[in-house]
Amino acid sequence: DEPYLFCTSVGDVIAEASAGSTAGVFQLHANARLIAAAPELLEALTFVAKWFAMREDKGETFPSQLTNSVRAAISKAEGR
Repeated sequence: DEPYLFCTSVGDVIAEASAGSTAGVFQLHANARLIAAAPELLEALTFVAKWFAMREDKGETFPSQLTNSVRAAISKAEGR
């Protein structure tokens, strides 16, 4: 069987999966959309982390679970 190729609008391949994948085509499409959105998601989280830091410098506080999860997601995306 030919593999499924998931591409960006300009033709860059972002994911490839075999037709016999146990994840199923629906899951493969969902994963491809997530991979395609990853750069924008990382950019948005980085902006949020900088905003938190700026506001914390001015004395505001935020739930640690929120700030920690943002920082952890950024670290994971950057391979740290």
